[in-house]
Amino acid sequence: MPKCQNCNAALSENAKFCGGCGSAITKRNDHCAKCGNKLSASDTFCGSCGNNAGNRQNNDQVDHRNKEYSEEQGSFDYYKQALSKYSDFSGRSTKAEYWYFVLYNIIIAALVFILGSIIGDEDGILYTIYLFIMLIPFWAVSVRRLHDIGKNGWILLASLIPLIGFIWMLILFTTDSDLGANKYGQNLE
Repeated sequence: MPKCQNCNAALSENAKFCGGCGSAITKRNDHCAKCGNKLSASDTFCGSCGNNAGNRQNNDQVDHRNKEYSEEQGSFDYYKQALSKYSDFSGRSTKAEYWYFVLYNIIIAALVFILGSIIGDEDGILYTIYLFIMLIPFWAVSVRRLHDIGKNGWILLASLIPLIGFIWMLILFTTDSDLGANKYGQNLE
């Protein structure tokens, strides 16, 4: 009987998800174990990543990789990932996705402010427009980050409490992700 490689729970023959940890189960022995690329029987190496084709995934192996969050993902990819979920307040966001989103927003906001100063925008209208455009994505990635640590997104309202709210949010946003699945979805790391 197959077992989940994540939590070692027994799996039924036709299981699509592990009953213990909720991980998706794939039945792929013709795919590269490193990148998931489809391999033919005669392949010696994966044409996509160059991995030895002898390292194929076995049947009933649990695939714990999240294709949205790969190890090769660059910092700007996290920013684009957060923007692609512009108004998605459900699910989870990793600590890296949240902090790279914040970092790139600070950099871009500074550039927009400087550009506005250069073109004569003395009232900062260009900068204000950018901030309003980024408000919903910032709230969305913040709520998803709170979900990642098992907290309800409404806790974000605590940031309205002067100083204490900011410190509490800073602590929450730097907290490590919940291991495994929580009520908001699978761990993305």
